[in-house]
Amino acid sequence: MSKEIEDHRLFNQSHNQPFAEVLAQHVSRRDVMRGGLGLAAASMLGFGGAAQALAGEQAKTPLTLAFEAVRGSRTDAIVVPEGYVAQVLVPWGTPLQAGQEWQADQPMTPERQAMSVGMHHDGMAGFALDADNASRRFVLALNNEYIDQDALWAPQGGPTNAEAGARPADESRTKINAHGATIVEVEKTASGQRSHVANSPYNRRFTSATVMDFAGPVAGSDYVKTQFPLTAHKPVVPTTAAVTA
Repeated sequence: MSKEIEDHRLFNQSHNQPFAEVLAQHVSRRDVMRGGLGLAAASMLGFGGAAQALAGEQAKTPLTLAFEAVRGSRTDAIVVPEGYVAQVLVPWGTPLQAGQEWQADQPMTPERQAMSVGMHHDGMAGFALDADNASRRFVLALNNEYIDQDALWAPQGGPTNAEAGARPADESRTKINAHGATIVEVEKTASGQRSHVANSPYNRRFTSATVMDFAGPVAGSDYVKTQFPLTAHKPVVPTTAAVTA
């Protein structure tokens, strides 16, 4: 999550207790009450042995996950338990179509970003394409929450007039196309690694510039109307735009 929004104090100017703390206290209090009432009920009914057994059950060490914990480390790398493997799957800029390759020194254009994985994945979910092989072939949906301007325009030395002055239109379009959502098909290869499927009909990007049709009760209502009519502007990048090398 962006460092600019991960601290609730930046946007919650009240002195109210953060929801995360309220939830943690509620869960803790609920567990204590549930355990205490269980012991009290067993004792009142004369089930001394049951009360002792219940107390012993609560004192047991919680179940552990099926892997050995990793030691704390300041290593600038991903560390996983023995027997596990970490893999970078679809980082920012991964082309969704075949014939295109990521190049660190290649400037990112609006057209290229519109057909590449967006920036800074946040929430994600997998949708199986084959019920019998759900982990071998699925569609991965990613939320592209925010951008890193220095990385987005690294080949040119950073953004133009980031703090003041006019921004080039193409940089603004590129920023728009780096946000939104990425949909990409993923498959497990013969080597055991997973890879995105270039040219999959499922691969696509959705941004605030993507033309969409609304359905259901909200369609046509004032909730989805803006001060800018559809005919007053041209979409930033058509969803069918070709990517040039």
